[in-house]
Amino acid sequence: MKVGLPLLDLLADEMKCDYLSDLRFLSPERKRELAERLKKIAPEAYDLQVWNDALVYLVGEAAEETAAAAKNRLVEGLV
Repeated sequence: MKVGLPLLDLLADEMKCDYLSDLRFLSPERKRELAERLKKIAPEAYDLQVWNDALVYLVGEAAEETAAAAKNRLVEGLV
């Protein structure tokens, strides 16, 4: 993983997406792969707003109150 990239940019890079928006249109199999990659990222690696932005953008879920909760809901929403 590339250190220092914004979360969504990091995920797009890891998933070899040409565009950030491609993350929203991954196949179910690729979404599971994305979820597995997310599991490897510590909740503390990004602040709450970043996790919530990813949660809302990728799975359309409401924001959470902690980074860990947002990350977990994001992972669950992708599988």
